[in-house]
Amino acid sequence: MISKNFGILIHFIVGVLRSSLLVFNPGKLVLLFLLFSSTSVHALVTPTFNSSDGPTLLSGGSADLTVGAKYIYQNVATSTDGILVDAIVTIVAINNSSIRGGTIDNLLGVDDRFEPLTNTSSADGYVEWNVEFVQDGTVTNATDTGVRAYLNSFTLEAIDVDGWEYFEVIVTNSYTLEGGNNPSTELTVSTNGAYTKFQSGADAANNIDIANTEYIVRINYENVNSITFRNGSAVNSSDRQNSMSFTGEVNFDSEDTTVLNVAPVVVANTGNTVEMNSSFNVNLLTGASDADGNMDLSTTQLIDPTDFGNLGSVGNPLVIAGVGTYSVDATGNLTFTPV
Repeated sequence: MISKNFGILIHFIVGVLRSSLLVFNPGKLVLLFLLFSSTSVHALVTPTFNSSDGPTLLSGGSADLTVGAKYIYQNVATSTDGILVDAIVTIVAINNSSIRGGTIDNLLGVDDRFEPLTNTSSADGYVEWNVEFVQDGTVTNATDTGVRAYLNSFTLEAIDVDGWEYFEVIVTNSYTLEGGNNPSTELTVSTNGAYTKFQSGADAANNIDIANTEYIVRINYENVNSITFRNGSAVNSSDRQNSMSFTGEVNFDSEDTTVLNVAPVVVANTGNTVEMNSSFNVNLLTGASDADGNMDLSTTQLIDPTDFGNLGSVGNPLVIAGVGTYSVDATGNLTFTPV
């Protein structure tokens, strides 16, 4: 008898690639089905940070507007596979700066954007943020880890970076600046450790306006669930208006895109069959390659599709009651042991 009634989802991050495979119960029939890969074309996901969805300070953590404080925006997006997504925003660091307006998100331009208002008390003051996307309902407290929700493709557009402001961000894929001459970009690009820095000069625009593309940088993301960035200023300044959009609303006259990391290629290992109630072994990453040579095979994660909170990883097997145990090692080898 052949059945396909159980399975696990296998998520693995290779460099900046997230792919997902569905493995049906090896006690019946095993199929490996590639759901997401770097070679697929994905629709752009457009998270919205609307005031009706947050930010709500999560209990059990740091005080409001202080380092370590965590906030939730609910239902900011729907993943490509139809799962509702929440965003967890964390204040990672406050360096010679402060957050103004009594909230981390002011309505400065468009409500769907993330728009903090900041002061800098001396040169190079900044606020560092982390945004993590999790499956809806899996985080209700600041101490909750949640279940990661991967957005296959999305952008972050830092708008109105002017008047000595800068935007620093960890770029996992690529970034886009205005490549035309009318106007040409006002942003100077440099590196600061793991961060890419986009520094403006003395010139400034009057308002937050997506038409002022000389003061905008777009960060392009693929297959990630956590991003980190900084809003800062090279000089002492007050009430700096920061506006970050995730909706892909900016149109450059000419796009000038720089790729910093090429996503790896993962091969679907399909057509695997085992006998009923037998163990099973397969290397999930056979045939995988990466032009940058920075695949991290140890980041494989196993997810029970009937309980997204039931997870497995390297050194932490996934156990599904009535089915068996799935174990994966740091090289991508998967072993199934039936009950």
